[in-house]
Amino acid sequence: MDLPCSSYILICPMSTGTTLAMFADDSKCYKCIESIQFDIIQNDLNNLFRWSVIKEMGFQPSKCKNLRISRKRFSPDHSYSLDGNSLQVVSSVKDLGVMVTKDLTWSDHIRYVTAKSSRMLGFIKRNCAGIINKDALKRLYISLVHSHFCPWPQDLAPQTPMLITEVQKVQRRAIRFICKNNELSYKDRLVSLNLLSINY
Repeated sequence: MDLPCSSYILICPMSTGTTLAMFADDSKCYKCIESIQFDIIQNDLNNLFRWSVIKEMGFQPSKCKNLRISRKRFSPDHSYSLDGNSLQVVSSVKDLGVMVTKDLTWSDHIRYVTAKSSRMLGFIKRNCAGIINKDALKRLYISLVHSHFCPWPQDLAPQTPMLITEVQKVQRRAIRFICKNNELSYKDRLVSLNLLSINY
């Protein structure tokens, strides 16, 4: 980006109440719709596109999505376009590593993180099957798998037993692989490795 934010706003003016957030090569244009204000957002998108053409920093319409966030049962439908291409309406989108859904629940994000952790655990099990040193395996687990669960603040924590179970399954498989002892219970394995359950 070759312009400071103040110059950017002057060259690409947004209507009152519309916010443009930028981070690296990601941009988000959003506005709280309290009435029929669809044309305002479309005009902002048009201004944004014209600015990108002037600065030779064009958007890729195929990567641009339309996410409507609402807790109402019925939200007004309206399609937006960028450079004549209709923006795809999605129910969730990944924003800086976090899955944001249209109803602001965290189920999709938890499933995304769980699947990512499970894939990483599979990678460790395939490539470290010959390692018997528990400390080495524990360090691998904590740094490559468990680290995906650690950043969750309270509002991101799984709120349903089903989601907690999905997260626990990953740790159960990892602990079983590290200890290589089927006689111990899950709790005893955690104690032997000085680890806490995901619930804590």
